[in-house]
Amino acid sequence: MFDFDEQRHLSEWNRKLHYGLRRLIAAPDVPRVAGQLVAEGIISAKERDELTARLARLVADPRLAPYFAEHLSVETEREILLGGVQVRPYRPDRVVLDRAGRRVTLLDFRLPPPQHAHRQALRNYATLFEQLGYEQVRGLIYYFETEEIVTV
Repeated sequence: MFDFDEQRHLSEWNRKLHYGLRRLIAAPDVPRVAGQLVAEGIISAKERDELTARLARLVADPRLAPYFAEHLSVETEREILLGGVQVRPYRPDRVVLDRAGRRVTLLDFRLPPPQHAHRQALRNYATLFEQLGYEQVRGLIYYFETEEIVTV
């Protein structure tokens, strides 16, 4: 049976995690980000510990941890402008650039189920980075709840 209340609860938590991930640059920032969300009224003080635990688990996942290291150059939810014009209305949740500037990883955080449109949007954005001269462009989609990761 489909439980609408449970789905609504999960959707609310995923939205809150998304807000946290927007502000998160490196794994050690998790407590600070949770504090910001409380201060801004996005989560309650009672929810702080759970959000901190969920974010900490996500950034500690061995498949994602390399993208939350402190030595990286990171942009969150940034658009690409070519010639001063926004090319597409889509922007990935996290863009991780290596220090040498030759490699970029695009991360997107989504609700399941996986959809072709999710992969296509990330693939389109990857093409823009290739056009900008990046030699290695990789995309990852992380699905909340199932913790599935799809490589694009």
